[in-house]
Amino acid sequence: MKTLLVQLPIPKLNQGLKTGNVPLGGACLKTAVPEKYHHRIDILPESIVSYLGDFAVTELILSKKPDLVCFTLFSWNVARSIYIAEKLKKNNIKIGFGGPEATPDNKIVLESCADFTVFGEGESFFKKLICPEVFKKEDNDDCLLFKNLSSPYVNGMLEPDIQDSMLVETQRGCPYSCGYCYYSKSRSKICVRPAKKVYEAVEYAVSQNISEVYFLDPSLNTRPDLKVFLKELSSINKDKKTVFHSEIRAESITPELADFFAVSNFKSFEIGLQSVNPYALSVMKRPTDLSRFINGVNLLKERKISPCVDLIAGLPGDNPSGIKSSIDFILENNLKDDVQFFPLSVIPGTDFRLNHEKLGLNFNPEPPYNIISTPGFSEEEILMSFEYAEEMLGISFFPMPDIDLSYKSCEPGDLHVRLGDHEYISKLVIMKKRDTGEIEASAEKTVCPYQVVFGSDISDIDYIVKTIEILSSKNPFTPFEIVFIEPKFRPSSKEILSRCRIKRPHFLDGDLRFLYPEKGSRSVLITVAACENYFNFRKEMEREVFIWKRDFLPEIEYLESMDDYDGILIDNNLPDLEIIKWQKDTAPKSGDLIHITFADLKHQKTWVEMTMSDTFNPFYYKALI
Repeated sequence: MKTLLVQLPIPKLNQGLKTGNVPLGGACLKTAVPEKYHHRIDILPESIVSYLGDFAVTELILSKKPDLVCFTLFSWNVARSIYIAEKLKKNNIKIGFGGPEATPDNKIVLESCADFTVFGEGESFFKKLICPEVFKKEDNDDCLLFKNLSSPYVNGMLEPDIQDSMLVETQRGCPYSCGYCYYSKSRSKICVRPAKKVYEAVEYAVSQNISEVYFLDPSLNTRPDLKVFLKELSSINKDKKTVFHSEIRAESITPELADFFAVSNFKSFEIGLQSVNPYALSVMKRPTDLSRFINGVNLLKERKISPCVDLIAGLPGDNPSGIKSSIDFILENNLKDDVQFFPLSVIPGTDFRLNHEKLGLNFNPEPPYNIISTPGFSEEEILMSFEYAEEMLGISFFPMPDIDLSYKSCEPGDLHVRLGDHEYISKLVIMKKRDTGEIEASAEKTVCPYQVVFGSDISDIDYIVKTIEILSSKNPFTPFEIVFIEPKFRPSSKEILSRCRIKRPHFLDGDLRFLYPEKGSRSVLITVAACENYFNFRKEMEREVFIWKRDFLPEIEYLESMDDYDGILIDNNLPDLEIIKWQKDTAPKSGDLIHITFADLKHQKTWVEMTMSDTFNPFYYKALI
């Protein structure tokens, strides 16, 4: 039996972002199987699967000729995974589901096409499935398997260079019982991986010049040998070439422990606060000593270790007054630059999901299961909580997607990206009408997400909507952007999307609800780029960009004055050196300006390299042809 392990990424509207789609779960399954059986198991590589549209990824899976395909399910990929699984079933391929979305109370998964579903950890089940002839009684113990397994990075099963980072588990399970979280439900007791196994992974990261290691423990402070563990990390990482990140309870941090973290080269911790409302903390079963919390956070900050403090809107037992108190607490303690603010997700398998009726939680039944209202919050009050937080903290928790409108290359036509052994279409550039057959062929090669760019000569609305229908029919879960370059008419989003075949509700419909409160499709973005005509194209999922075609480049002062536009597209024929000099001068100030993009792909790639944040993936831009 030939098995293929697949994990699909978080859907995004931005091309070239890091996806974070590391198939660690699949790699752990393969590692649990004796090496002589590895030829039966393939992991669909992160560097390919993370960037393909629905049709292309389905064809890639079929080309591997698997007998069994096992999907790792998260809230962001469960609907798309089921859709692709249904396509595979028509080719007599067996389907297995596992991962965080595979829970006994998740009807979306249980009523799907899977031949089997695995709840909780899957190494034991997978080993028995692949090689029952060598399965032993002790192999039924997932904890024992976990303790004995080496890092799949060390075994060459994962690609650390794609993200320039590694994910490392030092323990599984969690001693806490937070109502919103699934960590403690997957296993009743903590299972600690032997230190030597973790050191082996860290030594590999340091030897391979991997920039960062993220320890996936829900609370690193619960590791019993923590101080000895940190001493050894500092010895392995004595040159401090690799930085470490993890999650921790701030109340556990002492001056001595903070010193150990600093010497080991930890640079950040995600720290759950969630709320300062005592009743909400009681309902979620997460007691918090706020004075100890702040003391621990300050001990980290004094050592230049960034705390990333989490807050949740819409918790049962909380209300708008509680949100205000939580935001005030952040401001009073100088944490405004160190906060993340999320809507509550009522996740399958959690106490909040099990008791949602008793708690009065009204939530979206589709992923990401966002809270809609509670006894303490109306729907409007939850939305207003984010407006208040953004105003008081000066942060945008749901920023608009970046703008990349490059559509010109050395060869006219579509822009391509090479992933693995094949070329795919990153941007479908339609300057003249193409026949239906050509559009259908292109739809089968799109990446995820992709752009379709219509030139000024394309003004036949029937042709435009037909093109969108063909593309989205082949890729019903793939987000995309429609770009009009100097259109001769004001596009009607409603008319253009009238025959769009994106499946709804799409994950982005819920994920971007707090950026776009009105009901509507949030998986398709429409952008108008024009030189003179001001279309006032600024409704939800719409944006307008000014095309700069003058024989000189804009001054900073001009860019600062362009509040009426979402961005500027520079499209002129100045010498490369002149453009590069302007980019170098402007890049340090770009964070305070409107989005800047370039029509020419080579200039766009240079600009991205100069302004690239940690969220962008250099791998993708290098793969662009």
